[in-house]
Amino acid sequence: MSDPVVVHSSDANERIWPGGGKGKRLITPEFPGSKNLMVGIISAEPGKSPHRWHSHVVDRADDFEILYPDGFEEVYFIVKGNGKLTWRKTDGKVRETPVQQGDAIYFGKDIAEHQVLNTGDKEMVLVFVGSPPTRWRPK
Repeated sequence: MSDPVVVHSSDANERIWPGGGKGKRLITPEFPGSKNLMVGIISAEPGKSPHRWHSHVVDRADDFEILYPDGFEEVYFIVKGNGKLTWRKTDGKVRETPVQQGDAIYFGKDIAEHQVLNTGDKEMVLVFVGSPPTRWRPK
């Protein structure tokens, strides 16, 4: 039987996400060793996106890549702020819906290209949970 592990946000490395958000991955395979979950927190100022337009395959930024495993699922929970979720269907048309504090967004397997944009006048804060965990690697 194992003991619980507390991961203090102050101990996690913050990075800038593609899209202008800043965030921390708190539960990962690297620490504390989760094989099935990834949990973190990310924020975006007004007019910015916590994570730019992307699909769950590979997202390449200036100095790193995010690799999404097969069958990846993710949830965003909006802790603070409001904005809009946008996604692009296979016909190329963009759809959108408003989102706000207290909303959860589910991204299933093979999700369309998407992003959340902070359309409010205050910081937006999201908690994200993904499974299986993504991998980040330097470019």
